[in-house]
Amino acid sequence: MHERLKALLETAKTELGVASTPEAVETARVKFLGKKGELSSILGGMGKLAPDERRAVGEAANAVKAELEKAIAQAVQRAEESRFEKELK
Repeated sequence: MHERLKALLETAKTELGVASTPEAVETARVKFLGKKGELSSILGGMGKLAPDERRAVGEAANAVKAELEKAIAQAVQRAEESRFEKELK
């Protein structure tokens, strides 16, 4: 499960890196952090884990979620700045 979380984070960072509009960033946010998003689907399998494993995976998932939220905020800021620059031109 840790590998899936790492892969999710890398994929999300890649997609957010190329998202050039606020709408594209929002689409990526929903894809990864939404109610039916990829993180939720990974966490859905936590009930099958042993309690000690569940704790470790939960901590890793929280760290991934925090990094995703930070990457999303940065992508939104970049997209807004890009949109603003285009409007000025």
